Amino acid sequence: FGPGLSEPPRPPFAELAQAVNASGLPVLAVDLPSGLDCDTGLPLGACIRAKTTVTFVAEKIGFEKAEAKQFLGQVLVADIGCPIELVEDAARKVITNN
Repeated sequence: FGPGLSEPPRPPFAELAQAVNASGLPVLAVDLPSGLDCDTGLPLGACIRAKTTVTFVAEKIGFEKAEAKQFLGQVLVADIGCPIELVEDAARKVITNN
């Protein structure tokens, strides 16, 4: 669903997430696990539990939350060519709330 998810995913996602989570297979999440709110780190209903999450540019704000860890697994940050200056500027704005 991606970082734009702002409400619980519609059916049949809950059943699909339950089946994936019960499969016993390792799950790779791309950017963030489906069903997870990237800002709060909380699931918006059913949520995929990944063994590994590959996210882009930087970790999402919600990844810091203890509640998110059970869904994220190991987090790897992949470089997609975003200039480091943009990342640093965005981090400064988050820290200073500007």
